[in-house]
Order: sequence, then C-alpha cells, then structure tokens
Amino acid sequence: MYWVTSPPARALNPALKPLAAPIERTTSPKTRPRLRSTVHFGNSRAVVIGNCGAAPASVIMASSCPSVVLRTSPLVSSPLPTAAPPPRAGPQVIPRPPSHRPGGPAPWAHLSTERRASLPLAAVVAAVTERDRSADAATTATAVSEFTRSFADVFPDANPAAVLVALFEEEGEARVLLTVRSSLLRSHQGEVAFPGGKLDPGEAIDEGALREAEEEVGLDPTSVSVVGRLTAMPTVSSNTLMTPVVATLAARPATDPAPDEVSRVFDVVLADLVADGVWAEELWAVPGRQGTDGLPGGEFPVWFFTAAGETIWGATARVLTELLCLVLGVDGPAQPRER
Repeated sequence: MYWVTSPPARALNPALKPLAAPIERTTSPKTRPRLRSTVHFGNSRAVVIGNCGAAPASVIMASSCPSVVLRTSPLVSSPLPTAAPPPRAGPQVIPRPPSHRPGGPAPWAHLSTERRASLPLAAVVAAVTERDRSADAATTATAVSEFTRSFADVFPDANPAAVLVALFEEEGEARVLLTVRSSLLRSHQGEVAFPGGKLDPGEAIDEGALREAEEEVGLDPTSVSVVGRLTAMPTVSSNTLMTPVVATLAARPATDPAPDEVSRVFDVVLADLVADGVWAEELWAVPGRQGTDGLPGGEFPVWFFTAAGETIWGATARVLTELLCLVLGVDGPAQPRER
C-alpha cells in the first residue's frame, strides 16, 4: 500500500501534487529490497520508501512503484537546535552562562606540529627564568596583553594566595603535577588545580606555595627547586590574588594526597597540552560582570584543556596557557572577535 500526506500539507506545496495523483493501492507484501530517499520540495520534504527494482531512489515516482510511502513535513516546523558546546571530561560541572559561544583558535595553532612535538624541561626553565620576576602584577599583565586575567571585579585587598607549578622530566619531556580537588571541599569540588592556597599572615609567596604542596599532596619541600613566577591573577569565587610559583623536581615525586582536600594526583606531558584539539576557548557573558571591553555584561574568554580524562579550566587553565605561550614564544590568545 502507498499513501500520501493530508490535502492541507499538499496544498502548501504544489510540487507534491503530481506525486499525490494515485489515491490508494494495495499489494501483497513482498520480501524485496526497500529503497528510501528524502526529496525536498520547496519548504517540505518527502521520505520515499518503495520496491522499485534497480531504479534509483532519486527517480522513483508514485505511479511506477507498487509499494511507495510518501511522508511530508514542513521544514520550518522544527527549528534548528542551538549548537551545544563540546562535551568536557571529568566529574566537575562547568557553570556556563546562557550567553556563551565558541572562541578563537589556540594561540599556538599556527605553529607546525614539529615545533610543538617536544617541550623538554630545560626549555621551560629557560623561558620562565628569562621572564622579569621583579615586575608587579599590573605591569606583567600589560606586557602579556592581560590574557591571563579573569576580567572580574577584584579589588586590591584580595587575599594573597600561591600555587605550585611543579615540573619534572621523563623521557626528555617536561611534565606538570596536577590535582583533582576533593568532593568534600566547600568550593571547586572535582576541579583540576595546582597544589596551593591562601597565604598565612606574613608568609612569603614561595614559602606558602611549598607549604600548601606539602599539606595537600605530601610533596617534600627539600625536593623542590623554585625557578620563578608567572603572572599574579585574581580568582573570581574566592576573591584571591593568586601567584603561580614555577618549580622543578629531580624526578617523579612520591605523593601522599590529603583525602579531605585532594581526590587524585596526576601529571600530564606539557607537549600534549599543545596538540591539536586539546585547548579550546569559549566566550562567556555574565550580567554585571566586567568583560574584556571594560563594560558590565561584556564577553570574556574562558579556556579549557582536555587531558588525562579531565577538563582543566578556570585559573588553572589560564596559568597553563601563559606558561605554554612563554615556552613556545607566542602571544596570548587574541581579544574576542565581534559577533
């Protein structure tokens, strides 16, 4: 049997009338191959299913096939879905605002695969030590086009904090130590972070980073050699001014994570973070929050890495992005493009 859609649907599409001429026909079911095609007529589409021997589905006509089904539906009745952001790995929830869109390419995307294939520890140390450690946060941020800043309303009296960017080398490749925050913590549960936290009163930045790393993952401070610092940057939810302290380890460390703070300790090869498809940018706009244009509600970039089954984002991704840009000798991500 074959049938066509209702007369009102055909009336909207005169091109379907020739196909609707035969009213109804019944045949015995046959165990023959069934052909299926979708044919578009103006603002509608018809799905054609039939038994027509070797005839191509694209030329099947209702008058020539003993078993044809024509189904039509207006194309405008089903709006196209909004493009969803790519899925992110790991247990944490990404708090995307309603207003977000894809950003630009990775700042190192223009480099050849060979240039990004290997990042030995010596190259990382050289890049960090050549950086001017005496510059204050504002001066340094200007020098790198402020691409590491969060563009939030952070005040000068933000709580000082430090994190330890601990690096070691295996098989000629620099690796960085990371943690997954415990689900028992009050904030940022399940997120990837560097060992670190707020400084004690009167505590020096390097000293605080080493203390926090020992408390969180059992890293022996005597095994750590401080190399330098990256840009001090504000964090949004905790109202801190966080300074990344870059350090090296002689070998892969033995760790002992504190279960109330850390659920997992892992490491990734730095060169893997600059491989194609690992880094991504999204542009977010949050009502009342300052954007890169300096206006409330403006867009600001949020960066992501996908590695070791985890999504690295937020302040941790900003630190890694700055470090990788330094090592590769490239500028930070460009300003958000216009809509």
